[in-house]
Amino acid sequence: MATYNSLDECNRAIAALEALGLPVPQEILDQQAKFETEQEIIEDAIAEDIIGTSVEETEETINMKDEKSDENSSKKNSGSTKSKTKSIWRKILHFIILTIIFALIIVGAIWTYGAYIKIKERQETQELTETIFNNLYNSSPELAYNTALTLLSEEVLESNNIKLSTEQYKESALDKIKKLAEDGYDRAQYSLGMYYAGYRFEEKRYSHYSKDITSDSIEYDKAAYWWLQSANQGNPKAMSNIASSYLIGQGVAENPEKALYWYRKSIEKGGDAAALYLGDCFRDGLKVKIQKKVKDYWGYKWVDDYKVILEANIDSAIYYWNLADERGHPKAKDRLQKIYE
Repeated sequence: MATYNSLDECNRAIAALEALGLPVPQEILDQQAKFETEQEIIEDAIAEDIIGTSVEETEETINMKDEKSDENSSKKNSGSTKSKTKSIWRKILHFIILTIIFALIIVGAIWTYGAYIKIKERQETQELTETIFNNLYNSSPELAYNTALTLLSEEVLESNNIKLSTEQYKESALDKIKKLAEDGYDRAQYSLGMYYAGYRFEEKRYSHYSKDITSDSIEYDKAAYWWLQSANQGNPKAMSNIASSYLIGQGVAENPEKALYWYRKSIEKGGDAAALYLGDCFRDGLKVKIQKKVKDYWGYKWVDDYKVILEANIDSAIYYWNLADERGHPKAKDRLQKIYE
């Protein structure tokens, strides 16, 4: 009996026998059946192996997808958390900025309102002061002068627990004193002379004792002019001041004779400073430098000489210093003490 090695050989042999009309031996059919059975077994094994591999791959794919899904979910959750955190901080920052802006607006509004109230009060007070001064001027120059001098002399006025700064009225007050001086009021003329000589009423001293002295602020010629106007009306303080101006030639030409004249006139009116300074004149004596024409070998020439205006006399000096002390001049006692030391 022939032996076949594969199912194909069996099938060709069977096909050839059938084509010749010959019967197919049973042995060939048995081999065919055997090969078919083996092939089916192989195909089933192959099919099972493919299915198993597919299932494993599928499971791995599913697991990988699950892992990726979990990873993506974790990333999404992490990103969502970060986004929420950023959003919260952004809202907090916006709230802080809005709070600061609102606070600045409130502070600015309060400051603006306060400044407005101060300006309004200042304008109302200035208008009231101008009205009062004008009324005083029309009724009494003396009251007007006292009011203007007070505004010049005081930094703050206080009445009924209300404090009023006078800084804004000083220029206006000085203008009023100038007007009173021009109208012939002797006390205003004297004070205006003091101002031009550098006296600052709010400091109660001359500006050359202050750090902010400027030579432009002192006009001795104007000071002497107004003191002379006041002295001619009988003001003893102005008389003493114009006398000192003549004595040293400040604002006017030096003239010791006129100085002595006005010192004595002031003393007659009760002046204490004039008594003190006339005592100084008697202590030192007064003389003026003059040019004297003399003859020498070559002819005539001019030489310096001195003319005695007042002989030094310590008894007269003491007399006038005592008089100044009696009238309350603060420096008179010092003069007298130095004499007896």
